[in-house]
Amino acid sequence: MKCKFNKALIGRCGNEADDSGYCKEHKDLVCCSCGEKATHECEVLMDKACRAPLCDECEHSIYPNGCETDFMEPKGEKAPDDFKPHRKKTEQIYKLWHEREEDDDIYSNKVVK
Repeated sequence: MKCKFNKALIGRCGNEADDSGYCKEHKDLVCCSCGEKATHECEVLMDKACRAPLCDECEHSIYPNGCETDFMEPKGEKAPDDFKPHRKKTEQIYKLWHEREEDDDIYSNKVVK
């Protein structure tokens, strides 16, 4: 049986797996956001793929600018100091820029899912 862990921009790990379905490298890997079993690497692209280990319930955080990275923050604004780079999908604070309605204020922290 082959390891079912998904590597960012590559696909399945493919190493030999034990009964858990994961290889030695990925068997005990936990999600960087919630601590549950990691099933894949984060695929968000910055200067390279993020590659943080994530479970199926977590994802890269959406920044106030509506992007998954903060390098394009409008008006020089930055994310709050306590802003986590990864979070549960159900705990996202902001919408992606292309999911926002016309009347949403992209410069406001009021744009929420």
